[in-house]
Amino acid sequence: MNKKDLVNIVYSKISVPKKDCELVIDTLFSTMEEVLTSGEDILISNFGSFEIKETKEKKMVPLHSKEEIVVPSKKNLKFHPSKKIKDNIK
Repeated sequence: MNKKDLVNIVYSKISVPKKDCELVIDTLFSTMEEVLTSGEDILISNFGSFEIKETKEKKMVPLHSKEEIVVPSKKNLKFHPSKKIKDNIK
């Protein structure tokens, strides 16, 4: 599913113009992006949670070079679905 499909589904379920549906979806996603980039987590009841996890810096030795290298820490976005969604997927 892409954004256009999502707009069409929302449009078919509520009686507002398609442009307004698209505006709401764009606003929702841009707000979520702002919140996540500021370092905050997002929890949506009966849907799931989005959180930023930072991996630690690691030292490793690749087999081909046998020289120790350092893999820097980085931030990853994690999504954890709610129990309701997990149960519905089964």
